[in-house]
Amino acid sequence: MIEDAGLYRAILPEQLAGAVVQFYVEGQDDHGRTSNFPAAGPDSRSLFQVQDDRGTTNPIENIPIIMLSEDADRIYTPTQFMSNQFEGATVIVNQRDVFYDMSVPGKDGSRGRPFPILLGELCNSFPPRSNISWRA
Repeated sequence: MIEDAGLYRAILPEQLAGAVVQFYVEGQDDHGRTSNFPAAGPDSRSLFQVQDDRGTTNPIENIPIIMLSEDADRIYTPTQFMSNQFEGATVIVNQRDVFYDMSVPGKDGSRGRPFPILLGELCNSFPPRSNISWRA
C-alpha cells in the first residue's frame, strides 16, 4: 500500500474481464495490534467484479449480487436445495452503494430453484454491517 497525505491506496494486478476479486484490508498500529475491514478479514465476502458490463443508464434499480463461484455453486448443488445455509456476497445498488459481507440464502424447495434468476432474497436487514458509497 502507498500512503499519500494520510490516505492509503493499493495498485492491484490486472485481472480478466468478469473476474471476481475478493479483498480485505488489514491495519496495524504502533503497538503491533491489527484490525481488519471487514472484521472477518480473509473469511469475509468483500468482492468486486472486473468490468462486468451489468450497469445500465435506464432509470431502473440495478442490484447485482457478487459471489465467489464456490459459494454460488454450493447454492445450486441438488443436495442443498432445501438447506438453510447462508452464503456470503457483496451487493451493489445502482452502481453507487456497496454492501460487503452480506448473506444470501439458498431459498426455496427442491424444485423451485432451477434458474439463477431465482437466487433468493437478501437476509441481512439494511443498513448492512459494512456500507461504503462512492460517486460515479
